[in-house]
Amino acid sequence: MKIENQVTCKELSQKMEELGFEQESLWYWCKEKNEWRVLQGFMTEAYRKRGNYYHAYTVAELGEMLPNTIKIENRIYMLKMDKFANEFFITYFSDGKAKSFQSNTEADCRAKMLIWLKESGYL
Repeated sequence: MKIENQVTCKELSQKMEELGFEQESLWYWCKEKNEWRVLQGFMTEAYRKRGNYYHAYTVAELGEMLPNTIKIENRIYMLKMDKFANEFFITYFSDGKAKSFQSNTEADCRAKMLIWLKESGYL
């Protein structure tokens, strides 16, 4: 499987950067010669100065950022991850209420939930 399918897509990586997610990652989206590529390793100072990179988070790195439970209006919601056919689903659920996202990669699915949590003030 290509690494691009195992990390957050560039667009979600960029959105997470805009929202202030700062956890280091093993992989990065880097712009080289007008092309975006996923590269491994620590970001060099040259890339940092140019600003042509975003963290490309792995499923494991995203899992560390996602809380197992969240509290919304005095109700505790539990985290659940599923896969049906070729789609991944991530849900926080409690007593018949739920917030869910889906994507064709697990990393993007988890990133969408993290973005929602951050934008909604639950992180």
